Amino acid sequence: MVISQWKVPEIKTVKLSHLNFFLAALLAFFIPFSLHILPFIIGLWTLVFLISGNFRDNFNHHLSNRKQWTVFILLEVFFLLHIVGMLYTTNTSEGWFDVQVKISLFLLPVLIAGADKQFDKNLKYLLLVFILGLAASALACYILALVHSLHFIDGSVVFNIRPFPGSTDSYFTYQLFSVFVLPTYFATFLSFGIAILIYFLYNKITFRWLSGKGMILLIFFFSITIFLLSSRAGLITWFLVFTVFLLYLRFRRKIFTQWFAILYPVILIVALFAFSVINGARFQPVMHEIQDAEHVNDQTILGSVGLRIVIWKAAVKAIRSHRITGVGTGDVRETLYRETKIPGLDQAKMKNLNVHNQFLETYLALGLPGLLVLIGIFIIPALNNHGNGFLLLVLFLIIVLFNFIFECMFDRLSGVVFFSFFYSLLIFARDDPAFVGNRMEKDNQKIVR
Repeated sequence: MVISQWKVPEIKTVKLSHLNFFLAALLAFFIPFSLHILPFIIGLWTLVFLISGNFRDNFNHHLSNRKQWTVFILLEVFFLLHIVGMLYTTNTSEGWFDVQVKISLFLLPVLIAGADKQFDKNLKYLLLVFILGLAASALACYILALVHSLHFIDGSVVFNIRPFPGSTDSYFTYQLFSVFVLPTYFATFLSFGIAILIYFLYNKITFRWLSGKGMILLIFFFSITIFLLSSRAGLITWFLVFTVFLLYLRFRRKIFTQWFAILYPVILIVALFAFSVINGARFQPVMHEIQDAEHVNDQTILGSVGLRIVIWKAAVKAIRSHRITGVGTGDVRETLYRETKIPGLDQAKMKNLNVHNQFLETYLALGLPGLLVLIGIFIIPALNNHGNGFLLLVLFLIIVLFNFIFECMFDRLSGVVFFSFFYSLLIFARDDPAFVGNRMEKDNQKIVR
């Protein structure tokens, strides 16, 4: 009787705890691939979480201060506002699809805030698994690009990076290169991967089979991949990561470590060269596209920048009529293209483009409450925060915030899972030595070397 009440539950708890962590690691690895397996991993993780129990102690541990509770409530309320938006939306099919895409905003904070303390002690390994997933997905892109570029003609092998004669596209750049997710999203993931590696190097966190030199090589590899992706937002995000880190060093009055003293100037030189060779043409038309958008007519052919400006104008115009409640979860595009008449908007309608700005899209869908909650999700974590872990959190928020200006990341499963997973980890998994501040140097001595 004693055995059945004591030993068996102990074994069961240990196994479920390890399985929860394994599923979290599996999710982190596959985020860059954005495969259809992601919902199944989250579903299985939810099932194991419900079976494991012990929610009260874990929630009390991870939500031990007012800021963490506030952030947790904001995330849950933000998702529930989409459910409320279904009460007055007309396009219910689009609305329920949107709810399904965004359900990770509700589930992942619960799964991580209610997780065992094993998540806190091994957070660095979850971040490392994400790095490995990025490296694997990037390597797969290079391999597929190489395979597509090899052609067998008359018994000989011909290497040609162009998909067809006369094409300016390349298998090694932009959408043909990024085979798993959109180039902007992949560049965003890679930029956060670089931020993690910088954070590891700065705090001298290494692993048995990944030294500081290996991390530097990965930073170069990820940087080159970002340049090849040719995403304008991705390139600026990459630059922001290093700039914010330098400002952080200046603010904390720290000097460069040996690696960073060498690394940053080299990366800047490589960046300037790669930018001029690969991506210079991507930025040259920007000013012309902005001017075209300001003086657009029905005959004007708009590029991606011009289309964004036109859509933003249409969204602002539509918001004026739905300031408080918004148009509902599923009626954003229908309202955008039906109620607003702006020159050039027909081109965006033909491509069925979204608002391409997460804040505008949230405001249009959910009204003022949705916008305020979304803003709070970014502001609250920055209040009264300290410690070395704050650097990685700030880098993550800046990366996401900047991309929210040009993309609706919550319209795609990969964007929702990426945000909700790492946001929750960086907020709630607070006992890892990398996120505690004063205890960090002591714990690093156990990790380094």
